[in-house]
Amino acid sequence: MIDHRREASADSALRTCHLPALVTPIAVDVIARTEEEMQGIGALLYKRMGGSGVVALIGDLGAGKTCFVRGFCKAAGVDPELVSSPTFSLVHEYTGSRQRVCHFDFYRINTESELWEIGWQDYLD
Repeated sequence: MIDHRREASADSALRTCHLPALVTPIAVDVIARTEEEMQGIGALLYKRMGGSGVVALIGDLGAGKTCFVRGFCKAAGVDPELVSSPTFSLVHEYTGSRQRVCHFDFYRINTESELWEIGWQDYLD
């Protein structure tokens, strides 16, 4: 059994970047006991968001972040088998039948200027 108990604080995850005024960070604690539950939570969030928005996930290695993204992507019409962690490439883009999903990993990003250098702001449009 897997306990994916992690605090997802969008405020602290995005503290180094300036978000548009329309963005309202919220924090949610998620507990999933299986990978299927975590994927289901990702799919549910996608449906609740209505196909647009930014999600920041915080968790240790193996916490289930990529598993969450698999469920999110599946709900967007992306084959979940294509989803992998973008730790070394920084971003993976997936085009689904319903939505494009951009999956970033900010683990190696240390400053706001590094964030802008990778073109993150272009993905917000």
